[in-house]
Amino acid sequence: MPKIIFQTLWSVIQNKKEINVFIKNLSKDGSFYWVFANVTSSYNNNNDIIGFYSVRRQPNLKALEIIKPLYQALKQAETIGGVYESRKVLNSILEKYQMNFEELMYYLQYDI
Repeated sequence: MPKIIFQTLWSVIQNKKEINVFIKNLSKDGSFYWVFANVTSSYNNNNDIIGFYSVRRQPNLKALEIIKPLYQALKQAETIGGVYESRKVLNSILEKYQMNFEELMYYLQYDI
């Protein structure tokens, strides 16, 4: 998983917003599987974040054909220039689609 994806996820949920994102998870047996996760913050009575909640769904297989190379490009950029370089690549992808991160994730899961 590219670090920029987790950085984006944490930035959004710590600002008390929800996010949808494709996640590559590691199984106990060492294999991997993909999910489409909706992540939100949980709050106490004072509206302070006390935890996080995630609902995972089966990802759109057509979306994974786009997400896998996209995440590989982000990882490659990360290897060259860290999260800074990976952010530049992500921003160029978002510009290409003319969407923000959340819009792109939703589009890939539900609209392609």
